[in-house]
Amino acid sequence: MPGVKAILTADDLPDLHGAERGLTNEPLYQGEPILAIAAVDEITAAEAIERIDLGLEPLPFVVDPVDSLRPGSP
Repeated sequence: MPGVKAILTADDLPDLHGAERGLTNEPLYQGEPILAIAAVDEITAAEAIERIDLGLEPLPFVVDPVDSLRPGSP
């Protein structure tokens, strides 16, 4: 896309030898950063983000610790 200079994912970042990374390939919650876009301006970056199509699916979860111990529980 014109104006987009780079798109970075967790695979593009250096190995930090166990330190926390700013991006992830396996998000644990909605809103966790999975990529970064560098563009000539904020509007171009926002348009590029809108064009990205992700194939993520929500996974089952539990919020009760007792339920998490039951057989077959996520």
